[in-house]
Amino acid sequence: MKKLVLSFFLGILVCFLAFQIYPLLLRYQLSSQLEELLSAEGRPGKVLAILPNGSLFQAIVQHPDGMAVYWLTQDGRLVQNPVSMPQLTRWLESRNHFLSCLQELNISFYGSTQYGEEARNATLLQIELLGGWEGLEGIYRSCDQNLSLCLDLGIEKVPFWVLPDRNLTGVLTLQELSNLTGCEI
Repeated sequence: MKKLVLSFFLGILVCFLAFQIYPLLLRYQLSSQLEELLSAEGRPGKVLAILPNGSLFQAIVQHPDGMAVYWLTQDGRLVQNPVSMPQLTRWLESRNHFLSCLQELNISFYGSTQYGEEARNATLLQIELLGGWEGLEGIYRSCDQNLSLCLDLGIEKVPFWVLPDRNLTGVLTLQELSNLTGCEI
């Protein structure tokens, strides 16, 4: 009986350790593979972090000339070109300046992610074109939380843009918004 109980607890311990150690070993393996691949391509670098992100892994790499982000599959294949941190920083600053300008002009858009596939897809596309949810707090108005307000405003389709001199319906590109508002991208 003691052997059975001991075997049972050893089995649980082995499973627990396997679930704890496997992710660490996988990250170490991915880190090593990426450093070897980058060295072979003439871009040596040190992997600072490997972060799971859905079915992919995000690798942050320090190169002699700056940092870069790479995306990897579980078997170590690159799936996206790297984006340098200075490029990413410039893009974020530009986007934030653009969104601040829209907010200063009291420009907003209404959308819905719950009332029908067409409305959800159009709203999510508009949000994606604006660079994602972050920073949209002062611009985006959800009809999901306040349907009566949207109906009172006469909104029949989303996205619905409220500009200083007019209202527009539909997905707008950054360039179209820039042309309509004077806010620089």
